[in-house]
Amino acid sequence: MQAEALMNLAQLRKQGESRAIIISAIGTGKTYLSAFDVCQYKPNRMLRIAQQEQILKKAQESYQKVLRCTDNELRLFSGTSKRA
Repeated sequence: MQAEALMNLAQLRKQGESRAIIISAIGTGKTYLSAFDVCQYKPNRMLRIAQQEQILKKAQESYQKVLRCTDNELRLFSGTSKRA
């Protein structure tokens, strides 16, 4: 699923699209897909939205693994945490 989705995202960008949304079932690798897309596209910034802070913290760990970035390069904003 991830390889096909990455190809589709690249194709959308070639067609001039600047935004996309991935909808997929739980546990199918959306977080890693988005991290791989960041590696491929190299945007200046990226926003990850989730309904629970726990999901954001887990995603942050995944991004650090894939993107090899430090804590200082990622930010978490939620109702209880606004680390800037």
